[in-house]
Amino acid sequence: MLDQSFSQENFKKIFEIENRRGNFEKTFYSDQFHRLSGELKKQRAIIKAFKGKGGQDDDSLAKLIDEKKEIEKAKKK
Repeated sequence: MLDQSFSQENFKKIFEIENRRGNFEKTFYSDQFHRLSGELKKQRAIIKAFKGKGGQDDDSLAKLIDEKKEIEKAKKK
């Protein structure tokens, strides 16, 4: 017998681990998901560049991070 729990959360964890490894079918995701993934990647690069240039303006950094969080929320939907 199996002593494992088959919950939605466990399947989600397995799915996310496989995604990080690159083991997923790209056609499974919608075009909007791919677009948001690209936007999220760009936003992370902007934040990294801002921090690398010595960006000490807390308001600007907070705004960039808030924009990133909004993109993440839209992607998760």
